[in-house]
Formats: sequence, structure tokens, C-alpha cells
Amino acid sequence: EKEWDKAISIAQGIIKEQPKTQVALAHYYCEMAEASISQMEYKTARSYLKMALNADKRCARASMLEGEILFHNNQLKQAIKSYKRVEQQDPEILSEIIKPIYQSYAGLMFNKNDVVNYLKEILDKHQSISIAIAIADIRFDENLQLQVTDILNSFLTTHPSILSIKHLLENGDTNPTLSPIKNIVSRLW
Repeated sequence: EKEWDKAISIAQGIIKEQPKTQVALAHYYCEMAEASISQMEYKTARSYLKMALNADKRCARASMLEGEILFHNNQLKQAIKSYKRVEQQDPEILSEIIKPIYQSYAGLMFNKNDVVNYLKEILDKHQSISIAIAIADIRFDENLQLQVTDILNSFLTTHPSILSIKHLLENGDTNPTLSPIKNIVSRLW
């Protein structure tokens, strides 16, 4: 019922007997942080996020929300650090932080090789098609786009999947002869 204060109080009361409650406690703090963010109370939100991470250091949601706040407050280096923590906390959702990390780097007027190296490292390390698609969905400047396209082509060649083919067909060449292939892949997916 979104009575997060009560939920937090209850969770704190049983955390010693049920240590797994720490995950729920972190979730409640994140809910409070999101409510504060919607009211533009960033200092309060950051306080809740700190409590969430104290309750559960693996709370990727808290790191993502913290990165969002830091980004909107133009603290871009700190935002990148927050977003990058997600890799250790929950690698399954790395695709969700690819665009915010790129936007943070772009706001810093970054060395283009830094972001290319990071994206390549993440793809090599996690070999995830969802990360590749998240990267492909970003519109990079022309110089960077060529480097990123090379990385993606290399990845997709060594890690083919129906999902990668589907994505490439939907977002790539508009050649009408590909239409039957698009239909087949859509039916398979």
C-alpha cells in the first residue's frame, strides 16, 4: 500500500532474525528515494539511497537512481561511478545503464576512446546480446559510430542469435528484399 515508512520499520525489526530482509529494506528505501526525486528533493533522495546501499550493497536500483540524480545535477564523473557499480551488483541489468553512461561521458566532452574501450570491455566480459542491442540503440557521432559498429559487428559474428538478427533487420538496412527474412524472424521470435 506504499506505506514505506511502516515497511521500513517492520523490516528493521526483523532483519536480525531474517537477514534476507535487507533486500526488501533496500527496495523500500529506493521507493522513498523515487518519491523524493519526483518532488525534486535530491538531497533527501540521496540520503535514502545511501541507506538502501547500507542495507544491501548489491542494490543496483539504488546505484542507478543515484547515477540519475548525479547526472541531473551535472556531477557526471560521480554519475559514471554510480552507473558502473551496477556491473558488480547485478550484471543482468547492465543494458539499462549503457545509455546513461554514454550520456554522462558525452556531457564530460570525453575522450572518445574511453567510451569505446568501456563498451568493448563490457561486451567482451559479459557477452550479452541485450548489452549489444543497448549499444546499437545509441546514436553516436559519426566518428564514434564507425568504431562502435565495428565492435558490434565483431560481437554479433562471434555471438549470433535470433534476437541479434531480428534487431539488425528492424534497425538496419531498409532493402525490400529483406522483408521475407524479417517476417520469418518475427514469427520465430
